[in-house]
Formats: sequence, structure tokens, C-alpha cells
Amino acid sequence: MKLVKYFLQKKSVTILLLILVLGGGLFSYIKMGKLEDAPFTIKQALVMTPYPGASPSEVQSQVTDVLEESIQSLGELYYLKTENRAGLSKITVYVKKEIRADEMQQLWDKLRRKVNDVQSKLPAGAGPSVVNDDFGDVLGVFYGLTGEGYSYRELENQAKLIKNVLLRVKDVAKVEIYGVQSPTIDVILNPSVMARSGITTTDISRAFDAQNRVVDAGGIGVSTSMNPWLSRYLRTSIVILWRSSRLLRTLARRRSR
Repeated sequence: MKLVKYFLQKKSVTILLLILVLGGGLFSYIKMGKLEDAPFTIKQALVMTPYPGASPSEVQSQVTDVLEESIQSLGELYYLKTENRAGLSKITVYVKKEIRADEMQQLWDKLRRKVNDVQSKLPAGAGPSVVNDDFGDVLGVFYGLTGEGYSYRELENQAKLIKNVLLRVKDVAKVEIYGVQSPTIDVILNPSVMARSGITTTDISRAFDAQNRVVDAGGIGVSTSMNPWLSRYLRTSIVILWRSSRLLRTLARRRSR
């Protein structure tokens, strides 16, 4: 009763408290999250390092211990959780809870630098280490793209166009495309023909490697004091020779088929 009597007598104090309560409630309402899938920050990262053929004890001593020593120099580190499997090192990095969300990306960059600095100390065949910090991505929706009469390449190109459009939509952070068919070339070999011609699978593999190799074709240097007509003549002759050579190679391939 005394408290009620006090507020009835002190109207200025009562009005001030009401204003503060209403102001605090309005401020909290404005700042309150209203998204269906609100963003949140998970303050942990995963460092995975492959070491094919190694036992768990070898992974622990040769890979995990080396990475742990470097990661522990982070001042923001809370603790580490390690898991050693046959051929794989898995380190979960937990950072301090007082680290703000806007500082996390810079912290993960420091972690990547620490991990990259010790890659040269890992044994041969181990690594490279991969730092994964994309745990806070909020899953959206899945869309399927189909098209009767369209090839996989055409569907992939259309999916990339749709991806570029979706990335321009507000609040869309990432768009991933799944189910992309990797292009392949099937080479069917006839053993009898290969035996007669003396061609081996190594020769065929070498031919594919040579076809995909980018080689500098050289250049032509023309002096500024050279006759302009002679300069144009040299360039035209080289182009004609190149086109003729390309045509001969094309004809030879077609005839060999």
C-alpha cells in the first residue's frame, strides 16, 4: 500500500517510469528479429586434412599435432576437439563466446593463415588442409529444373542464368547448383586394330594431353622502319600458311576415319 501511495503522490516519478517502460518496449520491438529463418552465427570451424594410407596414430603424430600447435596460438581460441581416423585428420575449432558476429570472418581468415603456414611441415602425401566455417548458412528452398528435349549442357547453362538472377534478389546470400553432369569422352578401343597399328593406350592418353595443352605459338616483330606493304604481306602470308596447315590437319583426320 505504501508503494501505491508513493506513486499516487509522486506523479512526476510515475510518468517518468511509464515513459521509460514504453520507450524500452518500443525499442525492443523494433530491434526484435522478425525473419522466419533468422540468421545466427555458429562460432566453430572444422579443419580437415587428408593423409591417405596413414593409420590413426600416424595421423595424430604427423598431422594433427602440427596443426594443433599452430592453431593454439590464436588468442580468440576457446578449445579444440580432435578426431583422428585412418587417412583423415579432423579438428573442430571453438572460439570464445564473447567474440562478436561481425568479427568472425576476420577470425576465420586468421585461422586459415595459421593452417596454411604449417602446410610445408606436413609429411609428403598429407593435405592440403581445408577450413570449413559455413555452418551458419540457413537453408532456403530447392527448385528442380527439367526440360524435355534439352541436353544436360543446355540445362546447365539455363541453371547458371537462373542462379545469376537469384543472386541479385535481396537477402539471397548463396545459390548452389546440384546434379551437374560432368562431360566425358568414351574411347572404345579395338584390340586387333591396336595390335596391327602398334598404338597403345599410353599413346592415346598422350594424344589427349597434347590436345588440351596450351602452347605459345610465338609472335612476329616488325620494325617501324619496314615498308608498310611488306609488313602487311608477311602477316598475310603467315595467316594463309596457318589456315592451310589447319585445313590439311582437318582433312587428314577426316580421311583417317
